Amino acid sequence: AGTLFREPDQVAAVAIVAMSRPGYGSAKLRRRVWQSFRVPKLIVAALLGGVMQVQLIFGPDGAWAVVLSGGLGVWLAAIAVIDARTLRIPDRLSLPLIGAGLLAAATGPASVLADRLIGAGAGFLILGLVGEVHFRWRQREGLGLGDAKLFAGAGAWLGWQMLPWVLVVAAVPALVWTLTHRDRTEVAFGPWLALAFWLCLEVSLFWPG
Repeated sequence: AGTLFREPDQVAAVAIVAMSRPGYGSAKLRRRVWQSFRVPKLIVAALLGGVMQVQLIFGPDGAWAVVLSGGLGVWLAAIAVIDARTLRIPDRLSLPLIGAGLLAAATGPASVLADRLIGAGAGFLILGLVGEVHFRWRQREGLGLGDAKLFAGAGAWLGWQMLPWVLVVAAVPALVWTLTHRDRTEVAFGPWLALAFWLCLEVSLFWPG
């Protein structure tokens, strides 16, 4: 008898769906995320139909990649919206992201899991250290632990090798935005980090190697 999910991406897609179940997290948080997007249910139904069409065209593996890309895209968009509005990234969104990435890696070779574990740890330590140095230097918070946990999520999904790319892709537009909006005293880094995370995920899924 074969296994139900043959590839790590398939397990990851199921994990994303599970994180989006009505029973996951607080009702207040889910309502807040849903209201932030204001997406009609008709559009959600259309997206699900689109996934089914992709499966018919590209086969099961292509469909799972689209489900994973779309599921993570929605999750990261929720993080970006909430951080842009509140300057906070809830643990209920960042921590499951790390767990799901490591769960997906655990279904593959041991070397992949090792890369993802190193990536998660390095991602958290790098931005956590940067945030601590900034706080001691300026006596006010620059990068919070929410950003560090989101970067750890990127490492858990992409591996430590992709972390420099994620950081560069996030930092360049964030710096440009900051320099052109000097009237803003506080700028959220999470939206840029979430976008960079998703873009690097797209490269790894659809243009590997």
